[in-house]
Amino acid sequence: MNILQVHNLSKRFDGIQAVNELSFNVKKGAVTALIGPNGSGKTVSFNVITGFYRPTTGSVRFNDRDITHLSPNKIFHLGMGRTFQAIRLFPQMTVLENVMLGLEYNSGETLLAALLRSPSLIQQEKENTEKAMELLKTVGLEEKFDDRAENLSHGQRRLLEIARTLGTDSDFYLFDEPTAGVFPNTIPKLMSIIADLKTRGKTILFIEHNMKVVMDISDHIVVLNHGSKIAEGTPTEIRNNPVVLEAYMGKGRKIAS
Repeated sequence: MNILQVHNLSKRFDGIQAVNELSFNVKKGAVTALIGPNGSGKTVSFNVITGFYRPTTGSVRFNDRDITHLSPNKIFHLGMGRTFQAIRLFPQMTVLENVMLGLEYNSGETLLAALLRSPSLIQQEKENTEKAMELLKTVGLEEKFDDRAENLSHGQRRLLEIARTLGTDSDFYLFDEPTAGVFPNTIPKLMSIIADLKTRGKTILFIEHNMKVVMDISDHIVVLNHGSKIAEGTPTEIRNNPVVLEAYMGKGRKIAS
């Protein structure tokens, strides 16, 4: 079953064709990579899929529902969470507070209950704090919980954004370059997080430049170049595809195994 269907998607900016008639599917419960050189249209595609850009032409379906013209907020509430290439955190807030912003509170709480600090609200805050700490532990930031986000390294901020996104408990996650800027010894941790999400029945679509990561954890790979899809298939098929080797890696080069 396909959880995501992208059909003939195009996006132009002032005459520049950023994405050109892109079509691909993402199977439910699978890990799919979207790869290609810088400027190939990967992040633009993410932004169209998640409602931050409106497509010039084409359509996007999520769980068999047309989401092409929905707002990012509505798409998020349908069960689609994402990270961004440019990390989006609240720098003056603590690490813990940043994660808690991604957690939901019971919709039945009223403004009066919040002002009076009702027992149910206090209990909800306690549970959310515990959940946020577990998420920080998952990404290895539990000891930084009381630090301001602005004081973290670039790689730590990337991990914090991933923790906050995991807190949404979405069905479908889009990760935009999850290993960018993190220390090499942190990459196996990120790969294990993605593997655990798959084990729990979640679906992942991610952009990544680290080819070893792509080849190790992907079930399916979609390759872009100049805004167009030039290939898709299993890691083995992509690794041995001459069009990919020349257009993406450069003539005569090989993709890391």
